[in-house]
Amino acid sequence: MPHRSESAQQHAGQVPEAAIRAQLEQILASEVFSRSERLSRFLRFVVEQTLDGQSGALKEQILACELYGKRTDFDAARDAVVRVDARRLRDKLREYYAGAPNQPVIVELPRGAYVPSFEWNVSALLAPVPAVSEGEPQESATHPSRHGKPQWIALTAIVGIISVGVTIRLWTSIKPSDSPKLTPLTAYPGDENWPSLSPDGNFVAFTCDSPEVPTSPDICVKEVGTEALQRLVATPAAENFPAWSPDGREIAFHRGRGAKEHGIFIVSRVGGPERKVADTGTLIAWTPDGKSLLIRDRSEAGPFGIRQINLESFEQRWVTKPESGAGEWSFAVSPGGDTLAFIRYQRPGISDVYVVPMNGGEPRRLTDWKVNLSGPAWTQDGKELIYEADDRLWRISPLIAKPGRGTQFSNVPMPIQHFSISRPGADRPVRLAFHTPVEQISLRLIDLDSAAADGIFQSIAPFAPATRRDAPGRFSPDGSKVAFTSTRGSPDYELWVADRDGRNARQLTFFGSNRVMLAQTWSPDGKSILFETAVDGNNDIYVISSQGGTPRRLTSSPAIDGLPDWSTDGQWIYYLSIASGTAANIWRMPAHGGPAEQITKDGGSEPQLSPDGRYIYYLDQSPMRPSFGARLMRIPAAGGEPTVIHQGLSPLYWCVTQRGIYFLQPEGNVHAVHLLRFSDQKAVRVGKLPFQVTYVYGPGRLTVSRDGRWALVNVVDRREGDLVLLENFR
Repeated sequence: MPHRSESAQQHAGQVPEAAIRAQLEQILASEVFSRSERLSRFLRFVVEQTLDGQSGALKEQILACELYGKRTDFDAARDAVVRVDARRLRDKLREYYAGAPNQPVIVELPRGAYVPSFEWNVSALLAPVPAVSEGEPQESATHPSRHGKPQWIALTAIVGIISVGVTIRLWTSIKPSDSPKLTPLTAYPGDENWPSLSPDGNFVAFTCDSPEVPTSPDICVKEVGTEALQRLVATPAAENFPAWSPDGREIAFHRGRGAKEHGIFIVSRVGGPERKVADTGTLIAWTPDGKSLLIRDRSEAGPFGIRQINLESFEQRWVTKPESGAGEWSFAVSPGGDTLAFIRYQRPGISDVYVVPMNGGEPRRLTDWKVNLSGPAWTQDGKELIYEADDRLWRISPLIAKPGRGTQFSNVPMPIQHFSISRPGADRPVRLAFHTPVEQISLRLIDLDSAAADGIFQSIAPFAPATRRDAPGRFSPDGSKVAFTSTRGSPDYELWVADRDGRNARQLTFFGSNRVMLAQTWSPDGKSILFETAVDGNNDIYVISSQGGTPRRLTSSPAIDGLPDWSTDGQWIYYLSIASGTAANIWRMPAHGGPAEQITKDGGSEPQLSPDGRYIYYLDQSPMRPSFGARLMRIPAAGGEPTVIHQGLSPLYWCVTQRGIYFLQPEGNVHAVHLLRFSDQKAVRVGKLPFQVTYVYGPGRLTVSRDGRWALVNVVDRREGDLVLLENFR
């Protein structure tokens, strides 16, 4: 074997080569990998190349030639086979470690790279070794155990730890019972989400699917270590976001608008009468003294802020109230009660952690991610904040001088979302509960002329099926092709094009790290496609050839620019921008470049041109505030006085065609398609879908071909999740 280079030693870190190779064989022999010869070959190749000091050769083109027999002129821009299999391999490794969390070495393929990383799984290495019963034969290092796991692997791992300088103090300061350990917390059918641990960590409240109405979750409570489940709050409406009180006696939660009484409620931990504390709001947190609730809410106009409600006097005040963007997400008050940490979104997919004094002041940004984040939570001493990014946990000081990321920790081999931390005591360690999701969102092609006598569409077919997340884009001018975005070729959304029947799907963009993308309109000649995406947190408009190639950036201001539409003559591009102030407005720019001009003055988003090109149709509500309360407006293409056309639309759920304007309306737990006809300005119901178009997982969207015949929507095929407990969390 060639001598290992310094690079190979660096990639292997402090894990000996023998332990890595032994772990590799364990992985490849597992049931997870035995079903996939292709991914097994991929994993073996990249691991062995790295251990042999050849990690520098792990490039996409070399992998394509070595693993798939591609020619030396392989074009990675047109063939995503390596990226697709790398993504599948990452998923398989997570699946393997989820089922075998006690393996001594963790092998990972980092996102955006083909060089694997190797780390000790400290929680497994420090786990207590089961005692051997009297009379039971002991197994030697040369004889495999009854469970098929060679005992010498664990011994090699322990020797490896000692060999790299782990001191005796590690072994004497951490008792076996105190070592970190992953255990399943829930494994019920459906989706368990939004965990809230009781302060002592012995119970967990969470949302759980209702057997009668899967889309209307209940609030459930269970004791850690038992399977008994109590549906604490169960109604036909959706209950979400449980939050355990600091004294452990009560649970606050949100009930949706499907109920006669909706808003924020508090109930005893053992059930019983509820008391309502607010008519509006969603996410909830308690102040440490238990005297107030903090609620994510907003006024009629504007982004989400955080409102404090005194539970004795019911006095209310805004702790944060941003003027622009999507607004605040989840939040937590420091143990001392003086500081609020929260997630602020500029738009869906672009967020960071902020802190602000509870008594008022200007929020200060702590992190520099500009991606989807969840959390935050405070450590007991208030010296650090814990949050989630890229499905991993991070910790950061609230006192840092400039935005950063802090330190990653707790290498958990599965995605982490929506976590909760218990409070330690003299006789109890810290526990962390988190949600780990499984999600599939795919596209459906609908023949809008196929509604039967009962009103339900009869011709609905899967479009370009995949097992990831897809969102519809527009049809080409002749209706023969469709642009859409998908995560099927990378962890994040990229732009794809397929024939109208879903065949011949091909990837057009290869950003590799963009967190937000939405496919928009085609040029009138069908040669180019407009789309929006966020690169390094800046949301802009791009154009790309419908055959592929290098995208060209059209906007570059710090504002959010998006949802573009081409004029019918191809001379102008209309789009949403927040460049003029706090409200979104419609702007236009020359298609070939030049200064932009503002079209609307009093707000507007999602411009779509009329078939004759004379008017712009738009909504008076931002797509960052999805609801069925927006007004459909019309204004001359060059600007002028707007006119209200229709009331009660939802962002991204409408599309202009030659027949008129199609839009979605809710009907119980499904959506119906309506048409606002140009001929007589009347809205008629076209037909009903047998499902509900997704709201925020995609995002949800309706697009219709120019002739009004075909529609494309995205649907949640599978959205499940379990809760996992990380015990002795540090």
